[in-house]
Amino acid sequence: IAGLHCLEETSRALYDANHPFVCWLETHALMASRLALEQTTQTDERMLLQRMLDESGAEVLAPLHARGGILGWLLLGRRTSGRPFSTDDLEEVALAADHVASALENALLYEEVARQKSMAETLLHALPTGVVSADENGVVRWFSVAATQLLNLTAEQAVGRPVEILGSRMADQLRRAIAGESQGF
Repeated sequence: IAGLHCLEETSRALYDANHPFVCWLETHALMASRLALEQTTQTDERMLLQRMLDESGAEVLAPLHARGGILGWLLLGRRTSGRPFSTDDLEEVALAADHVASALENALLYEEVARQKSMAETLLHALPTGVVSADENGVVRWFSVAATQLLNLTAEQAVGRPVEILGSRMADQLRRAIAGESQGF
């Protein structure tokens, strides 16, 4: 929820996935504008779009499509010049909405990755068994608390370093596992 210089009612508005306008955006994937209202032939659809534009005090409602659906929409109010939005203006708004949707999707993906990483680290450190993970290049990427106690190394000393930091026997086993020569140990 965000708003800048918008109606107070608009900044507090919440819409669930079953709201008629959200469903319309999902189905049509189009921008709603006062210019497009004149070309909307179905009365129910025109009334819905008119109501949404009026309630939000907007001239244009541009959908933000990402993650296979609608994340939200951008509202553009009346221009200070009083000129209506032209077709060219609406094309630029659609392009801007695509950029905003991409940025939002990236932020949501980053948030999800951070949450998954935090959960994995919590689980890793809660295990009573020592766990060491290395990437395909033989660089240590995960090092559990129990591994710290077993190998007499800290995670700070091991993570990001070659597996040889763990000792020659462990390094040999890990390198063989990475090469597909070992089923584990």
